[in-house]
Amino acid sequence: MLFDELQDAHQRLSAVLNGAFDVACPLTLSAIDSVNKCLLIGINELQAEAVVRSLFKDQVGDLPLSVKCLQFRLHGKQQRNRPISGGLKIVYPEGGNLGVGSIGVIAKRDNVLGFVTAGHVVDKIGTKVYQPSKSDNNRVGETKVVSNWKGSANSDSAFVEAEYSRRDEPKVGTIWKDDNSFYEVSQSGVAKVGDQVIMSGQNNNTGTENGEVIVVGATVRFTGGSTLNNQVITDYKTIEGDSGGAVFKIDSGNKVVLLGINVAGSDKQYITPSPSPSKPPNPFNNLYGVYSPWQSLEQDLGGTWVIKA
Repeated sequence: MLFDELQDAHQRLSAVLNGAFDVACPLTLSAIDSVNKCLLIGINELQAEAVVRSLFKDQVGDLPLSVKCLQFRLHGKQQRNRPISGGLKIVYPEGGNLGVGSIGVIAKRDNVLGFVTAGHVVDKIGTKVYQPSKSDNNRVGETKVVSNWKGSANSDSAFVEAEYSRRDEPKVGTIWKDDNSFYEVSQSGVAKVGDQVIMSGQNNNTGTENGEVIVVGATVRFTGGSTLNNQVITDYKTIEGDSGGAVFKIDSGNKVVLLGINVAGSDKQYITPSPSPSKPPNPFNNLYGVYSPWQSLEQDLGGTWVIKA
């Protein structure tokens, strides 16, 4: 009950924040703090100081002021987050079970701001995407280009043009890290066998999955008849809903090297060349993690890309 009331209040306040103001408004965001179970309101410190001075001019005059503001707390990846970033849960409701996945990374393609995900998550051009569930207030984009993932391709990928309010513009190169920070892409790169990689899908609501690169340049066949070429095989854990999540390695601090986007888990029999018996699959579901390299995504989707934060 409390969460429903908080959600209603958040939506009402968000509608106000997205409107036009005759004077500077000190409020910058509205969010539900699921940890403290309250409505979280962010404040622009400079504007807040001006408002306080205006309201309490007789009391404070021209004295120096320090207006303390709340720090924004990000939710888990399965909850509503604005601005959106990589790793978050997205849905294309008309896609059924296939229409649930993860944002890979915020990017620009041909100077259009949006994000990448797996092609099978959004299915086809024109589909509407929501975060984290379907409602008008949760719509975050429309699919603009999709790889030939249903046939033969070098990536299972798609680019979704972002929809956002003026206060919630996504930042290029960002991937959810924890409740108050992001990973930021410094560059793209290519993995080699033995590299340790990280996958950020929505199923690990507050973390990531780690693994080792086992095969590069693999061909992977899927039960629907599709084939992906030049894929990377790992032993990280991936389950339904992680499709589209970014795969990367740490550069330094919060900076990461983007390697590709997660596709799915696969049984050994569908992978060529087959992984060595000395490199078993992830024990959670006895499947290998498959990801499409970033360079293959660029090749399949075309265009000029900006991914650096």
